[in-house]
Formats: sequence, C-alpha cells, structure tokens
Amino acid sequence: MIDTVALPIEQQVNGVEDMLYMQSYSGADGTYSLTVTFKIGTDLNFAQVLVQNRVSSALSQLPQCGAEPGRHRAEEVDGDPAVRDADLAECDL
Repeated sequence: MIDTVALPIEQQVNGVEDMLYMQSYSGADGTYSLTVTFKIGTDLNFAQVLVQNRVSSALSQLPQCGAEPGRHRAEEVDGDPAVRDADLAECDL
C-alpha cells in the first residue's frame, strides 16, 4: 500500500501551493487517507482543486484497484485549513 498507492500520490501532492504539511494514514484494512494542511487564509475550494489535479496526475501510477479516489472535503483541522482525500478504493496489494 505504501509503495504502490501512498508514495505516488504524496510525491505528486507534495509542494502544492500554500501547503504547510501533509499527514497520511494507511490502514490494515486497505484504506489510505491523506490530509493536506494549508496556510491560514487559503481558499479551500481552490486548494481542493489543486490537490485533486495532483492526485489525478498520480492515478496512472496506481494499481487498477486503487485508481479511484474517494471523497474530497475541505475543512478545518485544529484551526488550520485542510483538504482530506477520504479512503481511496480498497485493493489487495
């Protein structure tokens, strides 16, 4: 999961405009989530589009079963703007 799904996505998302940091989680059940935290004042709708574009560019590097990104949502995490990519499709890796 880490090498085949997380790494290609994180390499693409890393450095997106106004990003402060990323945090990811890979579960034993085959789920993966990535939280991207942005500078205060960042337009989360625009940030979501930027992250989605970068995730989309990583899709060709993912195994077929992991190529469908889950829901994306903009929110605040601990007072900081963040965009979450919730649970990419499960895959036997």
